[in-house]
Parts: sequence; structure tokens; C-alpha cells
Amino acid sequence: MLDNIIKLLKSNRLIFGTATRVSERYCWPVLWTRVLWLLCAIFAPFFALLSYIVVAVVLPSDERR
Repeated sequence: MLDNIIKLLKSNRLIFGTATRVSERYCWPVLWTRVLWLLCAIFAPFFALLSYIVVAVVLPSDERR
């Protein structure tokens, strides 16, 4: 079960692909970027949701290019 969760976290797109775009832009591992988003969502849910939506809208994706 844990292997399935890790595969899901390493995949390119979960909802908006925001963590993937952030990690590609700053050359961070996708898994750790998603873990950081999760920690922010646990400790500061409003800030995490707001920043996730802002990044999803502002950061360009490959589909829009």
C-alpha cells in the first residue's frame, strides 16, 4: 500500500500538476515538493490552499504554451 502512495506522489499530475511545475522550475524532487505542500496543508490549511491555487493559475504549464 505504501508503494502505491509513493508511486502516486511521484507521478506527474495529481490535481493541477502544481507541485510538478514548481519542482521542475526550481529543480526540486517532485516527491519532496508534494511532502512540503502536505505539511503546509496540515499546519496552515488556508495558506496552503490559497498558495496552491495561485501557483496553479500563475505558473505556466506545458498545455498553455
